[in-house]
Amino acid sequence: MITYLVAECRLDLYTRFLEPAGVVPAQRRTAELTAMIIQWVASAQGVAALPSWAIDQRQTHVVVRPLGRKGLAADLFALARAGDQGTAHLDAFVAMIRRESFRALDGITQVPGRGRTDPSSAGADRRAGRRW
Repeated sequence: MITYLVAECRLDLYTRFLEPAGVVPAQRRTAELTAMIIQWVASAQGVAALPSWAIDQRQTHVVVRPLGRKGLAADLFALARAGDQGTAHLDAFVAMIRRESFRALDGITQVPGRGRTDPSSAGADRRAGRRW
């Protein structure tokens, strides 16, 4: 299994798919770059679970398959320091990320009723400040 260099408890692949199924990969290899993970998979050095939008199948020699019947879905968050929220440059940056994500990335959909969230709300929204 090839993953990003983060704790397994922070990887949806492990927490939402492998662990509930009682599956433990025989070996885990890590990389910091998506391009490196894709190259290792393309050269038959392992398997990986990446967002479908991170892989351009026209330029790689990998096959994309969903995990489970419906695949895994997750929210994307933009994080900012509390003191920077509401500044013009940060608002413009978040707007650009949102616009370009929907324009350029396959498989990105907006969740109805989501968008700007109140930073004082509970859970992940408090940490994120903005949500799309």
